[in-house]
Amino acid sequence: MARILLVDDHHDSAVELTRDLTAEGGHEIVHARSGPAAVKILEAKNNGIDLVLAEASMGGDREAGFTLSRAIRQMGSRVPVVIHSMVSSEETRLNEMRDASLASGANAFILKGSIDPLLSVIDRQLAGRAR
Repeated sequence: MARILLVDDHHDSAVELTRDLTAEGGHEIVHARSGPAAVKILEAKNNGIDLVLAEASMGGDREAGFTLSRAIRQMGSRVPVVIHSMVSSEETRLNEMRDASLASGANAFILKGSIDPLLSVIDRQLAGRAR
């Protein structure tokens, strides 16, 4: 079980993801509604966060997840960051989002959708951190 910081400004999406990540993955979820709120949580000593799962676009800012990822890296944190989004599955747009995620310091990008692929990405990132 990992402690995941879920950063998403949409209440319904956050509730659904929290339910799925808890029930299917056994993870503990801490929720932040914005990048700045997430940074405050990460700055706290002994926050116990094992992974950050952030929405790419929040509060009308299409770059919010990338900005958060850069801020996390500038703090010197090595916590894995996974950015997810509902972008169209058009290959060009998908590649752009993946490239922007990695360029911001995130470890992975995944499309929102089924919980199983997300759990696989989370498991891989947590396993990589354990090494």
